[in-house]
Amino acid sequence: MGDRRSAREAALQILFQQNFSEKGAAISYSLIKLDPNHDCTDFSNRIVAGVLRYRFDIDKTIKERAERWKTERMAIVDLNILRIAIFEMVYGGETPAKVVINEAVDIAKKYGNENSGAFVNGILDAIHHALPQVCPPLIRGS
Repeated sequence: MGDRRSAREAALQILFQQNFSEKGAAISYSLIKLDPNHDCTDFSNRIVAGVLRYRFDIDKTIKERAERWKTERMAIVDLNILRIAIFEMVYGGETPAKVVINEAVDIAKKYGNENSGAFVNGILDAIHHALPQVCPPLIRGS
């Protein structure tokens, strides 16, 4: 498992905690930020900060592409994996979308339920194919 995978998993844990406690997320976020032994601290921090900054737009994108699913009904792990992947695809720009999707599916299989991988893959694939409509060219860096 690569350093970036570890960073994505750390970001997932922070965002998961954030769903339950704003204070808990702030504490965890600070711990990772201050941990010199974590190889991908900067990448993990960028993910968390980016997801929190663009969360409204990211959730809107999920709602538009998740047919018959409300974000309130989604498993919190799956929802946060989607948020991370969408942040990377739309705002990150440094990792190819197919790699982001594969990483998200693998993390969903590890942390989610037996259907999480397929669920995450389906939604991210729909978003990937709709990227020109999902985000304006200025955001994507075109």
